[in-house]
Amino acid sequence: MSPRSHFLLVLSLAAAFLPSPLRAQEDEPATDPSQPAIDALVKQQMDEQRIPGLSLAVTVDNELIFTKGYGQANVELQSPALAESVYEVASLTKQFTAMSILLLAQDGKLSLDDLITRHLPEAPAAWSKITIRHLLTHTSGVPDYDDAGHPLDPRRDYTEDELIKLAAELPLKFQPGVRWSYSNTGYVVLGILVHRLSGKEFGDFLRERIFGRLHMGSTRLLTDTELVPFRAAGYQLEDGRLRNQDWMSPTVGNTGDGGIISSVVDLAKWEGAIQSGAFVPPAQWKAIFTPVTLNSGKTFPYGFGWFIREQNGSPFYEHSGHLQGFAAHILRFPRTRVSVIVLANLGQADPWQIAHGVAGLIRPDLKPPADRPIEDHDPTVTDSLRQILLGFREGDLKEDDFTEEGRNAYSDEMLATQKQRFANLPPFGTFELVSRAEVGDQTEYRYWVHVGDAKWLLEASIDTDSGKVERLGFNPL
Repeated sequence: MSPRSHFLLVLSLAAAFLPSPLRAQEDEPATDPSQPAIDALVKQQMDEQRIPGLSLAVTVDNELIFTKGYGQANVELQSPALAESVYEVASLTKQFTAMSILLLAQDGKLSLDDLITRHLPEAPAAWSKITIRHLLTHTSGVPDYDDAGHPLDPRRDYTEDELIKLAAELPLKFQPGVRWSYSNTGYVVLGILVHRLSGKEFGDFLRERIFGRLHMGSTRLLTDTELVPFRAAGYQLEDGRLRNQDWMSPTVGNTGDGGIISSVVDLAKWEGAIQSGAFVPPAQWKAIFTPVTLNSGKTFPYGFGWFIREQNGSPFYEHSGHLQGFAAHILRFPRTRVSVIVLANLGQADPWQIAHGVAGLIRPDLKPPADRPIEDHDPTVTDSLRQILLGFREGDLKEDDFTEEGRNAYSDEMLATQKQRFANLPPFGTFELVSRAEVGDQTEYRYWVHVGDAKWLLEASIDTDSGKVERLGFNPL
């Protein structure tokens, strides 16, 4: 997989999955966040996932109540990770890109329902029905660069015009609004629109309109020349060994889909701005956290740079980010006003588990659901998923089992990593279905899989039309 894959969903509980709603519980007070249980949870996950360094922040009622660094920000220099450590946050960038677009709408520079050809006259005819809103919600049909197998060279510098040209050469996956499909390419285009319509470089706009106002002094677009205090180094696991992240050019690495670097302390300030409704009117904030409606009238749980979930009958919001060398997750519970931010310096890390685990320690009612098996009316789906998991033992996947997006989530390197991961697992036992839900144009399945004496959670997203797997997650409970 090329370095542009900011949305790496390889056998992890990533943000793209929709958990089943939790059963209603009475509100419970927040517990003492300094308790050793947080340290124990984080350190256990870091050991299991082999994460070199990690920083964590928790806010409650718009107050930063816990922040800490764990492990090493730079392994070679043996520099400790701090609360102030600066990481590449990958796809968490998208919420800032979305806010930039809303600020331009407030300035009268655009409307969310403008056709993008109004602002990009060089756009191909195939884009004639795509709106800015489609790009914000991943419903444009513009494929990810990786999905299309486009030869984007991560070590080459591109001009904005060249990036637009590359995007324009990609055939649409579907007509705008027909379905949802995650597209980093769409957010690259949005970042370029910010520059064109504001007259300011994307990074300058972010600094002047967002970061500067919030005193987010460590947050900026990725740079390999500026001095960045407390910058963390990024790492990858290759053949079970820790390696430095691959280098990529600044123009590929600092676009609107995933180019920001930040700290958990700064991102806690951003969380405060969200809670206070800063920057734009309430109607715009509501739009940010409203599921997109497809042409069919069905909804998909994604707004503008955020996935939208439900717990205890109330919504919560989250987004992950993965880039070579780094992983990130931000989790928000607006009803209880609890938020957790996790930044890690390992590309294959799964910060989802850490964020949700810490939230459950802060408030017991935020723990993941205690599911119960339900009747399995789709045994052929279950059998297919079993065969796919068995394929991982051999480091092999049958392409016909996956959508194009699903297959492109697995590079040869990642398949080799998963083969090694699965090699020592006991045989798979019973698959127990615990939830099935229609989500937009996909069906989400969640299973308990008995692996020896342990129980693992399997989550699969199946494309309704083709019956093929689009996303897959498999982790121990």
